[in-house]
Amino acid sequence: MKNILICLISAVIIILTFITPNILFKIEDMQSYRRVYSKTKIESKIDVQAQKIHLVKMIHSIEDGYLNLKVNNMYGVSKLIESEEMDALLTKCFLEIQSLKDNNVIQKTIINNSRKINRYESQERVYNDAKKEYTITQIYLNIENQERINIEIEGKTGKILLYSSSIKEIEGIEEEKILKNYIEYLGLSIIDDWEYTNNMLVSEKAKLSAILAYYDEAFYLSIHSSNNINIYKN
Repeated sequence: MKNILICLISAVIIILTFITPNILFKIEDMQSYRRVYSKTKIESKIDVQAQKIHLVKMIHSIEDGYLNLKVNNMYGVSKLIESEEMDALLTKCFLEIQSLKDNNVIQKTIINNSRKINRYESQERVYNDAKKEYTITQIYLNIENQERINIEIEGKTGKILLYSSSIKEIEGIEEEKILKNYIEYLGLSIIDDWEYTNNMLVSEKAKLSAILAYYDEAFYLSIHSSNNINIYKN
């Protein structure tokens, strides 16, 4: 009887050895199918014309979470240290901040006085798959009096997708106007259905939402996929 029981247990183990990988592969296939189905369903809701716009495709592709991520060039530089590469990056950063000001997204800035910057840091994030690649450069400015500015710049367009500052740069203008000016700056005003609702500027055609939020004595201006908006709402 004992030998029979041992044989049965051995048989079960052998059978499980063969069928377990198949079960795991089927589960993985089902999960992959759900992810692809979910992504396809989301994309089908985006207006055809909006899908053709680079920033629309880029934001959805990154925030859907299907791309590979590689982090490059993480470094910090004291303003006392000269760095040609970092100076070029800082110049690009300053030009885009000035563009925000020129478009009345922010009302004032300290960029014309770089001597106030104690330190700046940079990080490059590359998102890709077999068909596409997107680059986001994050720049952090540490300014005198413990003020700080955090910026994320998209590689192809050079536009700022996130702007965070502890400096009061948006006083004297209502939130809806700031967001509309921001959409104009991004070149997304060609999408004609932007609507201000729930303290956000939302496009149903593009499935995007522009947000102005306040946290930790700073303001955060950014744009995101509406499908992930609960992650970013204040």
